[in-house]
This record gives sequence, C-alpha cells and structure tokens, in this order.
Amino acid sequence: MSETFETSETSDTYQTVSPPYFDDGLPLVKVDLERRRQDLSLRLAFLHENCQITPHTRPGRLFTTVKRMKAEEELAIPIVDRYGGVSSAALGLPAHRMSPFEWGVFYMMLADQLHSDYPELYTSLENEPDQAG
Repeated sequence: MSETFETSETSDTYQTVSPPYFDDGLPLVKVDLERRRQDLSLRLAFLHENCQITPHTRPGRLFTTVKRMKAEEELAIPIVDRYGGVSSAALGLPAHRMSPFEWGVFYMMLADQLHSDYPELYTSLENEPDQAG
C-alpha cells in the first residue's frame, strides 16, 4: 500500500509517514475509527433502551434526566453525542453543546436539585449499579 499522510511536529517541519496496516490491507487508523463508531452506537443503543427520559411529571423528568446524564458519563459518551433535550437556562445551551466543565456543573446542579426536592428518588438513583460496570 502506498497511501501516506503528512504529520507536523512543528509548524514548519513536515514528514511523510505511512500508516500501519492490518493483514487485510485496511489502515489501522480506519479500523480503529470503525470500532469506535460501533462501540459508541452500542452504548447509545443501551442508553436509549435503559435510560429513556420521562417527560410526564417534574419528578419523573428530573429523575430520568439525571439518571441518563449519569449513565452517559459512566459510559464515556462524548458530550456531542449525549442527550440534548435538556437545556441550561443560565447558559442558553442544550446539554450536548456544552463544554465538559459546563456539562459537569449542569449535571451537578440537576443532581443537587433532585436531592433537595425528591430525596427518595435521589437515593434510588445512588443505589443503582454503575452502567459501565
């Protein structure tokens, strides 16, 4: 295979590097990306099946939102692929458009609100096993 790509170690020095290949001739980089996509789609399918948002009541919506966000974090779902149906009024952003820091602060605010308003739901959330393990 003669496919090459350029990498830059400094802004004005370039070198041509040949990517590593598997026995079937596919570049390692392309195979890794495909594996990551498949893994992400499996994790998202799990979330869709096990952590659906319940929009009917305030306690149900808050509980299922915090549960979903907790599971997304435990499963290491990239923020851009996380559920964006909840928005921060303070930031004016949906959750999947936030920076990692903003997302973490927003999650903690929702979890604290669940804890103070509905302690029994918060306790049941804390007693659930980790989604990643």
